[in-house]
Amino acid sequence: MSTFAQIPLMSSGIIVGIIIFQSFIVAPSLFKHVNEKDTSSFLRHVFPKMFILIATISFISLIVSFAIKENTFFIKAVSLATMISMIVCYLMVPATNRAKDAKKEVVFRRLHAVSVILTVVILLLNFLLAFL
Repeated sequence: MSTFAQIPLMSSGIIVGIIIFQSFIVAPSLFKHVNEKDTSSFLRHVFPKMFILIATISFISLIVSFAIKENTFFIKAVSLATMISMIVCYLMVPATNRAKDAKKEVVFRRLHAVSVILTVVILLLNFLLAFL
């Protein structure tokens, strides 16, 4: 397999690393060691950037997968699902923040849950890509 053909697999590894680092290391550390106001402000700036970064990486992976001559259906499917899911998460951020600010906890929890579920599904799909 050429180096070019490895780009989608490397992209999935990078995506897995970003999600694990941001969701399981950075965010919990902030909640534990930084006050709530500063944590909220920081996460409101970082998570949208994470969603766009992952969407961009998956877009590159998708484009490269069309240039690879091998069977790349699963790579294309995972890349497309990742890109769409991360764009959806990005677009949900303003509504999620408004719900939190307005103390609409039920709305906030639902929007946040959708974002978390999409991110976990994307984490698992990109992780599985390494084994196929």
